[in-house]
Amino acid sequence: MIQFQYQYPGFKIKSARKIKSWLTMVARGEKKKIGSLVYVFVSDEELLQINKISLQHDYYTDIITFPYSYEPIESELFISIDRVIDHSNKYQVTPEIEMARVLVHGLLHMCGYSDKSKIKKKQMTDREDFWLERLKS
Repeated sequence: MIQFQYQYPGFKIKSARKIKSWLTMVARGEKKKIGSLVYVFVSDEELLQINKISLQHDYYTDIITFPYSYEPIESELFISIDRVIDHSNKYQVTPEIEMARVLVHGLLHMCGYSDKSKIKKKQMTDREDFWLERLKS
């Protein structure tokens, strides 16, 4: 089950059913099964507080993933709408494409991918690009 919880005023995922189907396809393609994947959409300030309290990090980020189980995947993922909008402008992509990248990024973490080194970050980005192409087609 994939859920979207909206805590950011005025924000909703466009084509939510399509996005959920795509995320399910990603998990299957990565040989994983989703038990419960809950995406919570929040502001920069809310995610900053979560980052400070939960991870002792004092900086803005676009997503924080809380893994509860890797098989099947059970996770809560908090996404900053403000960061997604800023990054879409910075990287000159639509907010929808940047949101899809962040959604799949969190799922890929739950599939075992990391971005803690230059090489692993490149592998993660390659997988994001691979799955984003499948969303577009």
